[in-house]
Amino acid sequence: MAAAVDKHRAWLAGIARKGVVPEGLSAEEYAAQLVAFSGLATSSFETQVKTRDQTYDEAEEYLTAENLFDWEKAPGSLSRRMIAAMHRQSLTVRDVQVFAPGQQGVMRVPVMRIKIGSISAWWIVEFDDTGSGQVPLFVPPES
Repeated sequence: MAAAVDKHRAWLAGIARKGVVPEGLSAEEYAAQLVAFSGLATSSFETQVKTRDQTYDEAEEYLTAENLFDWEKAPGSLSRRMIAAMHRQSLTVRDVQVFAPGQQGVMRVPVMRIKIGSISAWWIVEFDDTGSGQVPLFVPPES
């Protein structure tokens, strides 16, 4: 999923490279921001996996003979990180761009937290070379 998101982010960054450099940024700074933008989903996912793996590595010394985590013996900070690693309640996404029906333009949200139980599906919108894309939410049956 992260690779698919980054594919689209890279495409958008390619379009942005053709535009004007924003005021207050050098060409090098702008290019660096576009590179970071293009790989943000993948790098965020890799950071999350690394953090989870480090937590599991730290937890190994608190495993019982049955290979279960001993909540009584482990320090509170490690227990809280184990809960977060094992039972994620929400998903935090950054630099969100919302394209909603009936809404003109794009709504941009710096940080959004979404309850996992509220997510029923993800749609990755494919764009053509002109920047047009669509997601058919209802396709009538063919007669």
